[in-house]
Amino acid sequence: MRERLAQFAPAVFWAGVIVLLLGVVLIASNVTAGSGRGPVPTEYLLAGGGVLIVLSLLLRPDVLRRAFGIRTVRYGSNALVYSAVFLVILGLLNYVAGQSRFTWRQDFTANKQYTLSTQTIQILQDLKQPVKATAFIGRDPSSGQEPFNAQEIRDRLKEYALRSSNFTYTEVDPFQHPELVQELNATFNGGVVFQAGSKKQETTSSGESDFTSAILKVTTDQPRAVYFLTGHREHDPNDTGDAGYSTLRQALERDNYVVGTQSLQITTTIPVSATTLVLAGPRSALTDDEVKTLDDYLKRGGRLLLMVDP
Repeated sequence: MRERLAQFAPAVFWAGVIVLLLGVVLIASNVTAGSGRGPVPTEYLLAGGGVLIVLSLLLRPDVLRRAFGIRTVRYGSNALVYSAVFLVILGLLNYVAGQSRFTWRQDFTANKQYTLSTQTIQILQDLKQPVKATAFIGRDPSSGQEPFNAQEIRDRLKEYALRSSNFTYTEVDPFQHPELVQELNATFNGGVVFQAGSKKQETTSSGESDFTSAILKVTTDQPRAVYFLTGHREHDPNDTGDAGYSTLRQALERDNYVVGTQSLQITTTIPVSATTLVLAGPRSALTDDEVKTLDDYLKRGGRLLLMVDP
């Protein structure tokens, strides 16, 4: 089998030389923009030519032995060829990994800290307008240190940019460019300002929820509203105690919801801005009028979240 394949070695060798020379000619003539971008991917031609040449040597290792005629090379020619193949493969992997178009990524951290949530990915993919983030990261002159979360900010912004062509970001040293700090009203070294049109929103945290919330705030024309019904000893979104839902309120506000309360005993008019009504564990029964109001609201396409304590 090897002898049969060996007869193709000269053709494979010269094909590799032609492909390699073609890549060199294209680079010299400036036909491509480089790095595989442009009408002709020259790097692929160079790599392909190299692979074909190495393959031809694998098929006919005796060519090397005759070419050098040295005992050491004669017995080590196979190792040399295999080493060359390994270097070519390593170079190709390194090149592919360095391309911005190469977006295969795997999060090997124990808690998947760099894996974006499904909600964030959907928001990024649904962006209808350009969103730009400006990360203010610089070394404090007094300490010579960057913000402790500088690398996390860079990694997260890169991950966001990979998910949407409408999301871009830049990094600015606030100590070197105070004019940009003033222009964007930035207040924090390590802060990120998100922009969409004339809207700006700064976040001083590197968390995913903060970044996504800032994007929603600059891309949403009218904030969505969630109203918690009151009057039946329900859980209160303003209560910070053990039975309170203040943590839930803060989470909703981070996702660009306006949170309010509504008593159907005072008025049966449900605000037009209400996206969802929440009945959070009532401990007394609703009146017939309240039930009718909610029934009419649902028939109009409203949303109601009913919660019952264990």
